[in-house]
Amino acid sequence: MSQVRRFFALSEERNGDTITVESQYHHMARVLRMRVGDEAIICFNDGMEHLSRVDSIDSKCVKLTILSSKQSDSENSYDTTLYFGVCKGDKNDFVVQKAVELGVNRVVLFDSKYTVGGCDEKKLERLNRIALEASKQCGRAVLVEVYHMTFNEVCRQLSAYDISLMCYEKQQYTTLFDVLPERPQKIAVVIGSEGGFAPEEVELAINSGAVGITLGKRILRAETAPLYVLSLLDGILGRQ
Repeated sequence: MSQVRRFFALSEERNGDTITVESQYHHMARVLRMRVGDEAIICFNDGMEHLSRVDSIDSKCVKLTILSSKQSDSENSYDTTLYFGVCKGDKNDFVVQKAVELGVNRVVLFDSKYTVGGCDEKKLERLNRIALEASKQCGRAVLVEVYHMTFNEVCRQLSAYDISLMCYEKQQYTTLFDVLPERPQKIAVVIGSEGGFAPEEVELAINSGAVGITLGKRILRAETAPLYVLSLLDGILGRQ
Protein backbone atom coordinates (compact mmCIF):
# COMPACT_ATOMS: atom_id res chain seq x y z
CA MET A 1 0.00 0.00 0.00
CA SER A 2 1.33 3.42 -0.87
CA GLN A 3 -0.23 5.09 2.16
CA VAL A 4 0.46 3.92 5.71
CA ARG A 5 -2.98 3.81 7.31
CA ARG A 6 -3.69 4.69 10.94
CA PHE A 7 -5.93 2.61 13.21
CA PHE A 8 -7.06 2.74 16.83
CA ALA A 9 -6.94 -0.70 18.44
CA LEU A 10 -7.87 -1.93 21.91
CA SER A 11 -5.13 -2.18 24.53
CA GLU A 12 -6.05 -5.81 25.19
CA GLU A 13 -5.28 -6.61 21.53
CA ARG A 14 -1.56 -6.06 22.18
CA ASN A 15 0.79 -8.66 23.64
CA GLY A 16 4.33 -7.33 23.66
CA ASP A 17 5.29 -6.59 20.06
CA THR A 18 2.40 -8.65 18.68
CA ILE A 19 -0.97 -7.08 17.91
CA THR A 20 -3.99 -9.25 17.17
CA VAL A 21 -6.68 -6.91 15.88
CA GLU A 22 -10.31 -7.99 15.86
CA SER A 23 -11.98 -4.62 16.55
CA GLN A 24 -10.78 -3.15 13.22
CA TYR A 25 -10.81 -6.40 11.26
CA HIS A 26 -13.62 -5.50 8.85
CA HIS A 27 -12.09 -2.14 7.95
CA MET A 28 -8.56 -3.50 7.56
CA ALA A 29 -9.27 -6.79 5.81
CA ARG A 30 -12.56 -6.22 3.96
CA VAL A 31 -12.74 -2.49 3.23
CA LEU A 32 -9.06 -1.63 2.69
CA ARG A 33 -8.11 -5.19 1.63
CA MET A 34 -4.77 -5.06 3.42
CA ARG A 35 -2.33 -7.86 2.65
CA VAL A 36 0.51 -9.64 4.43
CA GLY A 37 3.53 -7.34 4.41
CA ASP A 38 1.53 -4.11 4.44
CA GLU A 39 2.41 -1.59 7.12
CA ALA A 40 0.04 0.33 9.39
CA ILE A 41 0.29 2.74 12.30
CA ILE A 42 -1.53 1.30 15.31
CA CYS A 43 -2.52 3.52 18.25
CA PHE A 44 -3.89 2.43 21.60
CA ASN A 45 -5.26 5.83 22.67
CA ASP A 46 -2.28 6.55 24.93
CA GLY A 47 -0.35 9.09 22.86
CA MET A 48 1.98 6.49 21.32
CA GLU A 49 2.02 5.34 17.72
CA HIS A 50 3.39 2.00 16.56
CA LEU A 51 4.55 1.33 13.02
CA SER A 52 3.53 -2.29 12.44
CA ARG A 53 3.65 -4.95 9.71
CA VAL A 54 0.81 -7.29 8.83
CA ASP A 55 1.97 -10.88 9.38
CA SER A 56 -1.27 -12.79 8.82
CA ILE A 57 -4.97 -12.33 8.13
CA ASP A 58 -7.56 -14.98 8.91
CA SER A 59 -11.35 -15.02 9.02
CA LYS A 60 -11.67 -12.83 12.12
CA CYS A 61 -8.43 -11.03 12.96
CA VAL A 62 -5.37 -9.30 11.56
CA LYS A 63 -2.06 -10.11 13.26
CA LEU A 64 0.74 -7.54 13.14
CA THR A 65 4.24 -7.14 14.54
CA ILE A 66 5.39 -3.78 15.91
CA LEU A 67 8.44 -2.54 14.01
CA SER A 68 8.98 0.73 15.89
CA SER A 69 7.23 2.91 18.46
CA LYS A 70 7.36 6.60 19.28
CA GLN A 71 5.55 9.27 21.20
CA SER A 72 3.21 11.11 18.87
CA ASP A 73 4.15 14.70 18.13
CA SER A 74 0.57 15.58 17.15
CA GLU A 75 -0.82 15.87 20.71
CA ASN A 76 -0.86 19.06 22.77
CA SER A 77 0.97 19.42 26.08
CA TYR A 78 -2.35 20.45 27.67
CA ASP A 79 -5.74 18.72 27.91
CA THR A 80 -8.80 20.50 26.52
CA THR A 81 -12.50 19.67 26.82
CA LEU A 82 -14.94 21.50 24.57
CA TYR A 83 -18.43 21.87 26.06
CA PHE A 84 -20.71 22.89 23.20
CA GLY A 85 -24.43 23.61 23.17
CA VAL A 86 -26.29 21.29 20.78
CA CYS A 87 -26.99 23.08 17.48
CA LYS A 88 -29.33 22.46 14.58
CA GLY A 89 -28.56 20.45 11.47
CA ASP A 90 -25.01 19.46 10.61
CA LYS A 91 -23.31 22.22 12.61
CA ASN A 92 -22.44 19.71 15.32
CA ASP A 93 -20.72 17.49 12.73
CA PHE A 94 -18.61 20.43 11.56
CA VAL A 95 -17.61 21.50 15.08
CA VAL A 96 -16.63 17.98 16.16
CA GLN A 97 -14.53 17.38 13.06
CA LYS A 98 -12.67 20.69 13.27
CA ALA A 99 -12.24 20.55 17.06
CA VAL A 100 -10.49 17.20 16.66
CA GLU A 101 -8.20 18.69 14.04
CA LEU A 102 -7.40 21.55 16.42
CA GLY A 103 -6.29 19.19 19.18
CA VAL A 104 -9.22 18.99 21.57
CA ASN A 105 -9.21 15.90 23.83
CA ARG A 106 -12.97 15.42 24.19
CA VAL A 107 -16.20 17.08 23.10
CA VAL A 108 -19.26 17.29 25.34
CA LEU A 109 -22.53 18.42 23.74
CA PHE A 110 -25.02 19.80 26.23
CA ASP A 111 -28.68 20.82 26.39
CA SER A 112 -29.50 24.22 27.87
CA LYS A 113 -32.48 26.57 27.95
CA TYR A 114 -32.06 27.96 24.44
CA THR A 115 -30.79 24.90 22.57
CA VAL A 116 -33.13 23.86 19.77
CA GLY A 117 -31.21 20.94 18.31
CA GLY A 118 -31.39 17.44 19.72
CA CYS A 119 -28.81 14.75 20.39
CA ASP A 120 -30.11 11.19 20.61
CA GLU A 121 -28.08 7.97 20.68
CA LYS A 122 -28.06 7.70 16.89
CA LYS A 123 -26.67 11.21 16.48
CA LEU A 124 -24.09 10.63 19.22
CA GLU A 125 -22.89 7.48 17.46
CA ARG A 126 -22.56 9.45 14.23
CA LEU A 127 -20.56 12.19 15.96
CA ASN A 128 -18.20 9.62 17.45
CA ARG A 129 -17.66 8.13 14.00
CA ILE A 130 -16.83 11.60 12.70
CA ALA A 131 -14.40 12.10 15.60
CA LEU A 132 -12.76 8.74 14.88
CA GLU A 133 -12.25 9.52 11.19
CA ALA A 134 -10.97 13.02 12.00
CA SER A 135 -8.56 11.61 14.60
CA LYS A 136 -7.12 9.24 11.99
CA GLN A 137 -7.10 11.78 9.16
CA CYS A 138 -5.15 14.45 11.04
CA GLY A 139 -2.65 12.03 12.58
CA ARG A 140 -3.85 11.99 16.19
CA ALA A 141 -2.66 9.26 18.56
CA VAL A 142 -5.50 9.91 21.00
CA LEU A 143 -9.04 9.05 20.00
CA VAL A 144 -11.38 11.97 20.72
CA GLU A 145 -14.74 10.87 22.14
CA VAL A 146 -18.03 12.77 22.07
CA TYR A 147 -20.46 12.82 25.01
CA HIS A 148 -23.86 14.35 25.73
CA MET A 149 -25.17 15.78 29.02
CA THR A 150 -27.25 18.55 30.56
CA PHE A 151 -25.89 21.99 31.31
CA ASN A 152 -26.20 21.35 35.05
CA GLU A 153 -24.00 18.28 34.63
CA VAL A 154 -21.47 20.40 32.74
CA CYS A 155 -21.31 22.93 35.57
CA ARG A 156 -20.63 20.20 38.11
CA GLN A 157 -17.45 19.34 36.19
CA LEU A 158 -15.97 22.82 35.80
CA SER A 159 -14.10 22.99 39.09
CA ALA A 160 -11.88 20.10 37.97
CA TYR A 161 -10.04 22.30 35.44
CA ASP A 162 -7.18 24.74 35.86
CA ILE A 163 -9.27 27.24 33.91
CA SER A 164 -12.84 27.04 32.58
CA LEU A 165 -13.52 29.59 29.87
CA MET A 166 -17.14 30.53 29.32
CA CYS A 167 -17.57 32.42 26.06
CA TYR A 168 -20.41 34.86 26.55
CA GLU A 169 -21.49 37.63 24.17
CA LYS A 170 -22.47 40.01 26.99
CA GLN A 171 -19.02 39.88 28.55
CA GLN A 172 -17.40 42.96 27.03
CA TYR A 173 -13.98 43.38 28.62
CA THR A 174 -12.30 40.20 29.89
CA THR A 175 -10.49 38.28 27.16
CA LEU A 176 -8.77 34.90 27.05
CA PHE A 177 -5.43 36.70 27.22
CA ASP A 178 -6.43 38.30 30.53
CA VAL A 179 -7.24 35.07 32.37
CA LEU A 180 -5.25 32.21 30.80
CA PRO A 181 -2.67 30.78 33.26
CA GLU A 182 0.90 30.51 32.05
CA ARG A 183 1.01 26.72 31.74
CA PRO A 184 -2.43 25.23 32.30
CA GLN A 185 -2.70 21.44 32.19
CA LYS A 186 -6.49 21.12 31.98
CA ILE A 187 -8.73 23.61 30.15
CA ALA A 188 -12.49 23.68 29.66
CA VAL A 189 -14.08 25.76 26.91
CA VAL A 190 -17.83 26.35 27.31
CA ILE A 191 -19.78 27.71 24.32
CA GLY A 192 -23.53 27.96 23.86
CA SER A 193 -25.74 27.04 20.94
CA GLU A 194 -27.31 29.49 18.47
CA GLY A 195 -29.49 30.95 21.22
CA GLY A 196 -26.66 31.49 23.69
CA PHE A 197 -27.11 31.26 27.45
CA ALA A 198 -29.87 32.36 29.79
CA PRO A 199 -28.69 34.77 32.54
CA GLU A 200 -29.28 32.15 35.24
CA GLU A 201 -27.10 29.68 33.33
CA VAL A 202 -24.27 32.18 33.18
CA GLU A 203 -24.61 32.76 36.92
CA LEU A 204 -24.58 29.02 37.60
CA ALA A 205 -21.46 28.48 35.49
CA ILE A 206 -19.59 31.39 37.10
CA ASN A 207 -20.52 30.13 40.56
CA SER A 208 -19.25 26.70 39.51
CA GLY A 209 -15.81 28.05 38.64
CA ALA A 210 -16.08 29.32 35.07
CA VAL A 211 -14.58 32.63 33.94
CA GLY A 212 -16.61 34.66 31.46
CA ILE A 213 -14.69 35.94 28.45
CA THR A 214 -15.43 37.93 25.32
CA LEU A 215 -14.40 36.79 21.85
CA GLY A 216 -14.02 40.30 20.52
CA LYS A 217 -16.06 43.02 18.86
CA ARG A 218 -18.11 40.76 16.63
CA ILE A 219 -20.69 38.17 17.63
CA LEU A 220 -19.52 34.86 16.19
CA ARG A 221 -21.77 32.07 15.00
CA ALA A 222 -22.09 29.12 17.36
CA GLU A 223 -20.05 26.90 15.06
CA THR A 224 -17.32 29.54 14.59
CA ALA A 225 -16.72 30.38 18.25
CA PRO A 226 -15.19 27.06 19.38
CA LEU A 227 -12.79 27.00 16.44
CA TYR A 228 -11.70 30.54 17.22
CA VAL A 229 -10.99 29.74 20.87
CA LEU A 230 -9.22 26.44 20.15
CA SER A 231 -7.06 28.16 17.54
CA LEU A 232 -6.11 30.86 20.03
CA LEU A 233 -5.18 28.26 22.62
CA ASP A 234 -3.03 26.39 20.11
CA GLY A 235 -1.34 29.61 19.08
CA ILE A 236 -0.58 30.60 22.67
CA LEU A 237 0.16 27.21 24.25
CA GLY A 238 0.90 24.93 21.33
CA ARG A 239 4.60 25.76 21.15
CA GLN A 240 5.25 25.36 24.88
